Amino acid sequence: MKKQIAAAVLPRDAAARTVASDIDYSNSGNWLALPRSPDKAVDAFYVYPTRYVAAPDGPVISTIDDPDMVAGAQNALGEQATAFAAIGNVYAPYYRQADAGYALGLPTIDAVYDVVGGIPKADVTAAFDYYIRHYNHGRPFILVSHSQGSAVAALLLQNYMRDNPTVYARMVAAYAIGWSFTQDYFNQN
Repeated sequence: MKKQIAAAVLPRDAAARTVASDIDYSNSGNWLALPRSPDKAVDAFYVYPTRYVAAPDGPVISTIDDPDMVAGAQNALGEQATAFAAIGNVYAPYYRQADAGYALGLPTIDAVYDVVGGIPKADVTAAFDYYIRHYNHGRPFILVSHSQGSAVAALLLQNYMRDNPTVYARMVAAYAIGWSFTQDYFNQN
């Protein structure tokens, strides 16, 4: 049954899984939140929830500058990530997202991972790596996310943190709400 489900979603998400991130995170315009003068002892790296809604028959994955996604991300930052501003320097990249209706309509977690494991994961991983190399300066950090952002954060934890144990050692916590972390996930990771 799982192979039939994957085949059913393949036509619209195939491109999403085959393209690497080409977003330039050295460009401050590709960041939703980028502190000018980080003054806190800890950072919060925030991955916002689904804010992209495609037009009928539109692309499954947004562009980095889709106006509705950008506006929704800015609202999410104000509603969610500002809760961490009192204790940490908030960093949040823009990233290309999967369409809300499409992603929410997928029948299994594996099907969602198939979609967000492409471009969204590549963008967030590239942004996180850039953040670690250029902005973090060895500070401890909290990984904060919601909804689709938490699905991507789960992949970041599963892959990037496993490959970078010294970075993982500085992570204070992962506050990834709105996503199902199963016992199998914890057993494997």
